[in-house]
Amino acid sequence: MKFSIIMPVYNAERFLSQCIESVMRQAFDDWELIVGNDGSTDGSIKIIKKYALKDRRIHHFSQANKGVSMTRNYAMDLAKGDYLLFIDADDVLCEDALTIIDEVLKEDEYDVVKFNMKRIDIFGNIIRSKSENVQEKRIIINGESDKKKYVYPLLCGAQPFGFACNFAVRHEVVSKIRFSADMIMCEDLLFDMAMYEAANKIIFIPNVLYFYRDNPLGAVQKFDYRKIDNIKTAYMEKLYLAKKYFLSDSIEEEARSFFCGTILQFYMNILDNAKLCREYRIKIMQDRFVLGEFEKFLNAPSGTSFQTDILFGTSFVRWKKRIYYLLRKRIKRFILKMRYKHLVS
Repeated sequence: MKFSIIMPVYNAERFLSQCIESVMRQAFDDWELIVGNDGSTDGSIKIIKKYALKDRRIHHFSQANKGVSMTRNYAMDLAKGDYLLFIDADDVLCEDALTIIDEVLKEDEYDVVKFNMKRIDIFGNIIRSKSENVQEKRIIINGESDKKKYVYPLLCGAQPFGFACNFAVRHEVVSKIRFSADMIMCEDLLFDMAMYEAANKIIFIPNVLYFYRDNPLGAVQKFDYRKIDNIKTAYMEKLYLAKKYFLSDSIEEEARSFFCGTILQFYMNILDNAKLCREYRIKIMQDRFVLGEFEKFLNAPSGTSFQTDILFGTSFVRWKKRIYYLLRKRIKRFILKMRYKHLVS
Protein backbone atom coordinates (compact mmCIF):
# COMPACT_ATOMS: atom_id res chain seq x y z
CA MET A 1 0.00 0.00 0.00
CA LYS A 2 1.31 3.45 -0.94
CA PHE A 3 -0.33 5.91 1.50
CA SER A 4 -1.73 5.69 5.02
CA ILE A 5 -3.72 8.79 5.98
CA ILE A 6 -4.13 9.31 9.72
CA MET A 7 -7.08 11.31 11.07
CA PRO A 8 -7.65 11.92 14.81
CA VAL A 9 -11.25 12.87 15.65
CA TYR A 10 -12.67 14.56 18.72
CA ASN A 11 -16.20 16.02 18.55
CA ALA A 12 -15.78 16.99 14.90
CA GLU A 13 -19.22 16.16 13.50
CA ARG A 14 -19.76 19.57 11.87
CA PHE A 15 -17.05 19.16 9.22
CA LEU A 16 -16.12 15.48 9.51
CA SER A 17 -18.09 14.32 6.45
CA GLN A 18 -16.38 16.93 4.25
CA CYS A 19 -13.00 15.81 5.51
CA ILE A 20 -13.58 12.09 4.91
CA GLU A 21 -15.13 12.73 1.49
CA SER A 22 -12.07 14.77 0.45
CA VAL A 23 -10.04 11.59 0.98
CA MET A 24 -12.56 9.35 -0.77
CA ARG A 25 -12.50 11.64 -3.83
CA GLN A 26 -8.78 11.09 -4.41
CA ALA A 27 -8.06 10.03 -7.98
CA PHE A 28 -5.12 7.96 -6.73
CA ASP A 29 -6.75 4.94 -5.10
CA ASP A 30 -3.94 3.06 -3.32
CA TRP A 31 -4.56 4.42 0.17
CA GLU A 32 -6.03 3.65 3.56
CA LEU A 33 -7.65 6.09 5.96
CA ILE A 34 -7.18 5.35 9.66
CA VAL A 35 -9.67 7.32 11.75
CA GLY A 36 -9.07 7.49 15.49
CA ASN A 37 -12.14 8.44 17.52
CA ASP A 38 -10.62 10.03 20.61
CA GLY A 39 -13.55 9.82 23.02
CA SER A 40 -15.98 11.95 21.02
CA THR A 41 -19.29 12.69 22.76
CA ASP A 42 -21.11 14.07 19.70
CA GLY A 43 -22.19 12.23 16.55
CA SER A 44 -18.69 11.73 15.15
CA ILE A 45 -18.57 7.95 15.61
CA LYS A 46 -21.83 7.49 13.68
CA ILE A 47 -20.38 9.45 10.77
CA ILE A 48 -17.16 7.44 10.88
CA LYS A 49 -18.98 4.11 10.85
CA LYS A 50 -21.21 5.24 7.99
CA TYR A 51 -18.25 5.97 5.75
CA ALA A 52 -16.35 2.85 6.86
CA LEU A 53 -19.28 0.78 5.57
CA LYS A 54 -19.09 2.60 2.22
CA ASP A 55 -15.36 2.12 1.67
CA ARG A 56 -13.24 -0.78 2.92
CA ARG A 57 -10.14 1.39 2.80
CA ILE A 58 -11.49 3.33 5.79
CA HIS A 59 -10.52 1.79 9.14
CA HIS A 60 -11.36 3.17 12.54
CA PHE A 61 -10.82 2.65 16.25
CA SER A 62 -12.25 4.27 19.36
CA GLN A 63 -10.61 5.04 22.67
CA ALA A 64 -11.17 7.10 25.80
CA ASN A 65 -10.07 10.68 25.30
CA LYS A 66 -6.26 10.64 25.33
CA GLY A 67 -5.44 13.58 23.10
CA VAL A 68 -4.37 14.05 19.51
CA SER A 69 -0.80 12.83 20.04
CA MET A 70 -1.77 9.47 21.53
CA THR A 71 -4.39 9.02 18.81
CA ARG A 72 -1.88 9.70 16.04
CA ASN A 73 0.72 7.46 17.67
CA TYR A 74 -1.64 4.48 17.88
CA ALA A 75 -2.76 5.01 14.28
CA MET A 76 0.89 5.08 13.18
CA ASP A 77 1.33 1.65 14.78
CA LEU A 78 -1.59 0.37 12.70
CA ALA A 79 -0.56 2.00 9.41
CA LYS A 80 0.50 -0.25 6.52
CA GLY A 81 1.36 2.37 3.91
CA ASP A 82 4.81 3.14 2.55
CA TYR A 83 4.13 6.83 3.25
CA LEU A 84 2.16 8.54 6.01
CA LEU A 85 0.03 11.67 5.82
CA PHE A 86 -1.86 13.36 8.64
CA ILE A 87 -5.16 15.20 8.32
CA ASP A 88 -7.29 16.95 10.95
CA ALA A 89 -10.99 16.20 11.05
CA ASP A 90 -12.22 19.69 10.13
CA ASP A 91 -9.78 20.17 7.23
CA VAL A 92 -9.83 19.20 3.54
CA LEU A 93 -7.36 17.37 1.32
CA CYS A 94 -7.04 18.58 -2.27
CA GLU A 95 -8.66 16.06 -4.65
CA ASP A 96 -5.46 15.42 -6.61
CA ALA A 97 -3.13 15.54 -3.60
CA LEU A 98 -2.14 11.86 -3.63
CA THR A 99 -1.74 11.85 -7.41
CA ILE A 100 0.65 14.81 -7.28
CA ILE A 101 2.65 13.32 -4.40
CA ASP A 102 2.87 9.96 -6.19
CA GLU A 103 4.15 11.65 -9.36
CA VAL A 104 6.83 13.42 -7.32
CA LEU A 105 7.87 10.14 -5.70
CA LYS A 106 8.26 8.53 -9.14
CA GLU A 107 11.03 11.06 -9.85
CA ASP A 108 13.09 9.99 -6.83
CA GLU A 109 12.67 8.11 -3.56
CA TYR A 110 12.21 11.12 -1.32
CA ASP A 111 11.89 10.63 2.41
CA VAL A 112 9.65 13.68 2.81
CA VAL A 113 7.45 15.51 0.31
CA LYS A 114 6.47 18.86 1.84
CA PHE A 115 3.65 20.81 0.18
CA ASN A 116 1.79 24.05 0.78
CA MET A 117 -1.44 24.53 2.66
CA LYS A 118 -3.96 27.34 2.87
CA ARG A 119 -6.47 28.49 5.46
CA ILE A 120 -10.18 28.30 4.68
CA ASP A 121 -13.21 29.68 6.52
CA ILE A 122 -16.15 27.57 7.66
CA PHE A 123 -17.67 27.88 4.18
CA GLY A 124 -14.51 26.49 2.58
CA ASN A 125 -13.44 29.84 1.09
CA ILE A 126 -9.68 30.51 1.05
CA ILE A 127 -8.57 33.11 3.59
CA ARG A 128 -5.87 35.35 2.18
CA SER A 129 -2.99 35.96 4.56
CA LYS A 130 0.37 37.64 4.02
CA SER A 131 1.80 35.93 7.10
CA GLU A 132 1.62 32.39 5.76
CA ASN A 133 4.91 30.74 4.91
CA VAL A 134 4.27 29.58 1.33
CA GLN A 135 6.90 27.73 -0.67
CA GLU A 136 7.00 29.35 -4.11
CA LYS A 137 9.23 26.92 -5.99
CA ARG A 138 10.61 23.42 -5.85
CA ILE A 139 13.57 22.89 -3.57
CA ILE A 140 15.36 19.56 -3.36
CA ILE A 141 17.26 18.89 -0.14
CA ASN A 142 19.83 16.11 -0.14
CA GLY A 143 21.93 15.56 2.97
CA GLU A 144 22.97 17.57 6.01
CA SER A 145 24.48 20.57 4.22
CA ASP A 146 21.22 21.25 2.37
CA LYS A 147 19.18 20.74 5.54
CA LYS A 148 21.39 23.23 7.36
CA LYS A 149 20.82 25.74 4.57
CA TYR A 150 17.07 25.30 3.96
CA VAL A 151 15.33 23.24 6.65
CA TYR A 152 16.84 23.95 10.05
CA PRO A 153 16.59 27.76 9.78
CA LEU A 154 12.86 27.36 9.06
CA LEU A 155 12.36 25.00 12.00
CA CYS A 156 14.23 27.33 14.36
CA GLY A 157 12.88 30.64 13.05
CA ALA A 158 9.82 32.75 13.78
CA GLN A 159 7.78 31.90 10.69
CA PRO A 160 5.08 29.20 10.82
CA PHE A 161 6.84 25.93 10.11
CA GLY A 162 6.34 22.61 11.80
CA PHE A 163 2.88 21.24 11.07
CA ALA A 164 1.78 17.62 10.92
CA CYS A 165 -0.54 18.07 7.95
CA ASN A 166 1.56 19.46 5.12
CA PHE A 167 3.85 16.58 4.22
CA ALA A 168 4.02 12.93 3.24
CA VAL A 169 6.79 11.03 5.02
CA ARG A 170 8.30 7.64 4.32
CA HIS A 171 6.97 5.30 6.98
CA GLU A 172 10.34 3.83 7.90
CA VAL A 173 11.83 7.31 8.49
CA VAL A 174 9.45 7.87 11.43
CA SER A 175 9.27 4.25 12.61
CA LYS A 176 10.84 5.28 15.93
CA ILE A 177 9.48 8.83 16.09
CA ARG A 178 6.23 9.63 17.89
CA PHE A 179 4.24 12.68 18.94
CA SER A 180 4.88 13.82 22.52
CA ALA A 181 1.88 12.65 24.54
CA ASP A 182 2.45 15.09 27.40
CA MET A 183 2.13 18.19 25.19
CA ILE A 184 -1.11 19.92 24.22
CA MET A 185 0.53 22.22 21.68
CA CYS A 186 3.74 22.33 19.61
CA GLU A 187 3.79 18.53 19.44
CA ASP A 188 3.73 18.95 15.64
CA LEU A 189 6.87 21.08 15.72
CA LEU A 190 8.82 18.62 17.87
CA PHE A 191 7.74 15.73 15.63
CA ASP A 192 8.86 17.68 12.56
CA MET A 193 12.24 18.46 14.09
CA ALA A 194 12.91 14.76 14.71
CA MET A 195 11.51 13.80 11.30
CA TYR A 196 13.63 16.24 9.29
CA GLU A 197 16.75 15.26 11.22
CA ALA A 198 16.08 11.60 10.40
CA ALA A 199 15.25 12.25 6.73
CA ASN A 200 17.89 12.49 4.01
CA LYS A 201 16.15 13.26 0.69
CA ILE A 202 13.48 15.96 1.00
CA ILE A 203 11.56 17.96 -1.57
CA PHE A 204 9.50 21.11 -1.07
CA ILE A 205 6.85 21.54 -3.77
CA PRO A 206 4.76 24.70 -4.36
CA ASN A 207 1.43 22.90 -4.81
CA VAL A 208 -1.34 23.72 -2.33
CA LEU A 209 -2.60 20.27 -1.41
CA TYR A 210 -4.16 20.87 2.01
CA PHE A 211 -6.73 23.31 3.38
CA TYR A 212 -6.96 23.85 7.13
CA ARG A 213 -10.11 25.37 8.51
CA ASP A 214 -10.09 28.49 10.63
CA ASN A 215 -13.10 28.70 12.93
CA PRO A 216 -12.93 32.09 14.69
CA LEU A 217 -16.33 31.84 16.34
CA GLY A 218 -15.44 29.69 19.31
CA ALA A 219 -15.45 31.63 22.58
CA VAL A 220 -12.53 31.17 24.96
CA GLN A 221 -13.83 30.01 28.36
CA LYS A 222 -10.55 28.86 29.88
CA PHE A 223 -6.82 28.87 29.32
CA ASP A 224 -4.65 25.85 29.94
CA TYR A 225 -1.37 27.07 31.44
CA ARG A 226 0.37 23.92 30.27
CA LYS A 227 0.56 25.76 26.93
CA ILE A 228 3.14 28.13 28.42
CA ASP A 229 5.30 25.19 29.47
CA ASN A 230 4.84 23.61 26.03
CA ILE A 231 5.91 26.77 24.24
CA LYS A 232 8.98 26.94 26.51
CA THR A 233 9.86 23.38 25.54
CA ALA A 234 9.46 24.16 21.83
CA TYR A 235 11.54 27.32 22.20
CA MET A 236 14.36 25.48 23.95
CA GLU A 237 14.32 22.82 21.23
CA LYS A 238 14.64 25.55 18.60
CA LEU A 239 17.64 27.02 20.41
CA TYR A 240 19.21 23.57 20.83
CA LEU A 241 18.81 22.78 17.13
CA ALA A 242 20.25 26.17 16.14
CA LYS A 243 23.35 25.60 18.30
CA LYS A 244 23.72 21.98 17.23
CA TYR A 245 24.01 22.96 13.57
CA PHE A 246 25.86 26.25 14.16
CA LEU A 247 23.16 28.45 12.69
CA SER A 248 23.52 32.24 12.69
CA ASP A 249 22.82 34.38 15.77
CA SER A 250 19.88 35.94 13.96
CA ILE A 251 18.11 32.57 14.10
CA GLU A 252 18.21 32.70 17.91
CA GLU A 253 16.56 36.12 17.73
CA GLU A 254 13.89 34.72 15.42
CA ALA A 255 13.27 31.86 17.83
CA ARG A 256 12.79 34.38 20.64
CA SER A 257 10.33 36.28 18.45
CA PHE A 258 8.41 33.03 18.02
CA PHE A 259 8.36 32.49 21.79
CA CYS A 260 7.39 36.03 22.82
CA GLY A 261 4.91 36.38 19.97
CA THR A 262 3.14 33.19 21.01
CA ILE A 263 2.96 34.29 24.66
CA LEU A 264 1.36 37.54 23.49
CA GLN A 265 -1.04 35.73 21.15
CA PHE A 266 -2.25 33.56 24.04
CA TYR A 267 -3.19 36.77 25.85
CA MET A 268 -4.89 38.29 22.82
CA ASN A 269 -7.02 35.14 22.46
CA ILE A 270 -8.52 35.56 25.94
CA LEU A 271 -9.24 39.29 25.82
CA ASP A 272 -12.97 38.60 26.05
CA ASN A 273 -12.54 37.22 29.55
CA ALA A 274 -11.34 39.83 32.08
CA LYS A 275 -10.84 37.24 34.84
CA LEU A 276 -8.66 35.10 32.60
CA CYS A 277 -6.65 38.16 31.56
CA ARG A 278 -5.90 38.99 35.20
CA GLU A 279 -4.94 35.41 35.99
CA TYR A 280 -2.77 35.19 32.88
CA ARG A 281 -0.90 38.39 33.65
CA ILE A 282 -0.25 37.29 37.24
CA LYS A 283 1.10 33.99 35.94
CA ILE A 284 3.38 35.71 33.43
CA MET A 285 4.66 38.30 35.91
CA GLN A 286 5.70 35.47 38.25
CA ASP A 287 7.58 33.59 35.52
CA ARG A 288 11.20 34.74 35.57
CA PHE A 289 12.09 32.82 32.42
CA VAL A 290 9.34 34.51 30.37
CA LEU A 291 10.20 37.96 31.73
CA GLY A 292 13.88 37.42 31.00
CA GLU A 293 13.20 36.41 27.40
CA PHE A 294 10.90 39.42 26.89
CA GLU A 295 13.61 41.72 28.21
CA LYS A 296 16.05 40.32 25.63
CA PHE A 297 13.36 40.52 22.96
CA LEU A 298 12.51 44.16 23.63
CA ASN A 299 16.19 45.11 23.49
CA ALA A 300 16.49 43.56 20.03
CA PRO A 301 15.71 45.55 16.83
CA SER A 302 12.62 43.45 16.13
CA GLY A 303 11.21 43.91 19.62
CA THR A 304 9.05 46.87 18.73
CA SER A 305 7.01 44.82 16.26
CA PHE A 306 4.75 43.34 18.95
CA GLN A 307 2.16 45.18 21.03
CA THR A 308 3.74 44.26 24.36
CA ASP A 309 2.11 47.20 26.17
CA ILE A 310 -1.20 45.39 26.32
CA LEU A 311 0.40 42.78 28.59
CA PHE A 312 3.30 44.60 30.24
CA GLY A 313 2.40 48.30 30.12
CA THR A 314 1.10 50.53 32.94
CA SER A 315 -2.44 49.92 34.14
CA PHE A 316 -3.82 52.84 32.11
CA VAL A 317 -2.05 51.79 28.91
CA ARG A 318 -3.12 48.18 29.39
CA TRP A 319 -6.73 49.23 29.96
CA LYS A 320 -6.80 51.55 26.94
CA LYS A 321 -5.20 49.07 24.54
CA ARG A 322 -7.25 46.15 25.84
CA ILE A 323 -10.49 48.07 25.23
CA TYR A 324 -9.29 49.04 21.74
CA TYR A 325 -8.38 45.49 20.74
CA LEU A 326 -11.47 44.06 22.42
CA LEU A 327 -13.76 46.37 20.44
CA ARG A 328 -12.02 45.38 17.21
CA LYS A 329 -12.31 41.72 18.12
CA ARG A 330 -16.00 41.94 19.00
CA ILE A 331 -16.86 43.88 15.85
CA LYS A 332 -15.06 41.25 13.75
CA ARG A 333 -16.82 38.49 15.66
CA PHE A 334 -20.23 40.14 15.13
CA ILE A 335 -19.59 40.43 11.37
CA LEU A 336 -18.56 36.77 11.20
CA LYS A 337 -21.65 35.70 13.13
CA MET A 338 -23.87 37.60 10.72
CA ARG A 339 -22.17 35.93 7.77
CA TYR A 340 -22.22 32.45 9.28
CA LYS A 341 -25.29 32.67 11.51
CA HIS A 342 -26.94 29.58 9.99
CA LEU A 343 -23.85 27.57 11.02
CA VAL A 344 -23.56 28.97 14.55
CA SER A 345 -25.70 26.98 16.92
